[in-house]
Order: sequence, then structure tokens, then C-alpha cells
Amino acid sequence: MSFQHRVVVIDDHPLFRDGVVHTLVTHGIDVIGEGACAEDAIRLTHEHDPDVLLMDMNMPGGGLSALTSIVDNGARSHVLPLTIVDDEASISEALRAGARGYILKGIGGRELVAAVDTVARGDIYIAPQLVERLLGRRFQHDQKTEDVALSEREEQVLGLLARGFSNKEIALQLELSEKTVKYHITHVLKKLNVRNRVEAALYASQLNTPK
Repeated sequence: MSFQHRVVVIDDHPLFRDGVVHTLVTHGIDVIGEGACAEDAIRLTHEHDPDVLLMDMNMPGGGLSALTSIVDNGARSHVLPLTIVDDEASISEALRAGARGYILKGIGGRELVAAVDTVARGDIYIAPQLVERLLGRRFQHDQKTEDVALSEREEQVLGLLARGFSNKEIALQLELSEKTVKYHITHVLKKLNVRNRVEAALYASQLNTPK
């Protein structure tokens, strides 16, 4: 199976990085660069403009620092952390900084490929066990995203929000005012019983997670 995505892999453990690269290449994904630190991540993103930057968060120079720099510089590449760092604060911070998902080392090859494919297509991929942890007990209650009565417009707004669009970008995409977009987002958050955009995106990403 070939997705023809272009990926850069950043990890400071060569043996692990080799395994990730082998898995991706075996599944038809084009690995166009490898590195071991934040500086490599920033440089290779600038040089190669990959579809996905698969990056450890616990590496020399700091994964969050690299992520912030890449996003702030307006790179087209989607950053997908692949890491052992699994505390809620770090995950939320990475997502708020612009990460397009979050997966943990120990992931199987099939899920890794699915995650890269999902992120390369512009959607968010969060490891299912992390979604449940981040959203807490609310995720296990009877209220689920599929059962929430969102209007067609609210579904459109949520979909774009989950893809990382800003209020201004959503407004342009849907030909609405930013004030109207904010109004819809407020109602979406209330209906989903979530606290912020990150949690709303997590709910939406769970619906798109391959079963």
C-alpha cells in the first residue's frame, strides 16, 4: 500500500529511528530525511518541506521548542509527535503549540502508518488511549460525539477546527464573519461538554480514528 507521503523522522536514538524508517518505507511512505535534535527538525523541515514531521518530544534542543519554531515560521508540514512523554500537560501543550496529533512509542506499525496518513491528509490523529485520558471520565459517559445534536454549520466548524484552522481561516472557508464563527464554536464546546478547542479537536479526532 502506497500513500506517497513525504516524511522526515527525528529521534536521537538511532536504533529506534531505523525501525520507524523501515516501517514507513515498507508501507510505501517516502522518508526524505532523518535527524536527531531540534536543530535537525527545523533545518530539515525548511529544506525538504515534508508532509509530516514525525518527531520525538524528548530530544536534544527540546521537541516543544522545535515544534513552536516550525509552526511560528508558517511551515506547511504537519508535526506529529512520536514520544514516550505521556503526561497530560505535555500533550495539551504540544497540541496548543500546533502539533497535528500525538502518538506514543510502543505503537504498532499499522497504527503508525495510519497516524501518518491521517495527519498527512490534514486531520488530527491522537492515540485513542490518550484521548480517553485527556478528556477524563466525561469521555466514558453516555454522552458521545456521535450522539450530540450539532447543526450542519456546527459540524462544518468543528471539522475545520479539528484540522487546525484559526477562527479567521474558518470564517474565510465558510464565508462567515469571525464573530459568527466564535458564536458557533461557543455552542459546539457547550454541546460537546468540553472546555476548549483542543478538547473539541480531540473528540473530533476520535471519530476519525481507524478501528
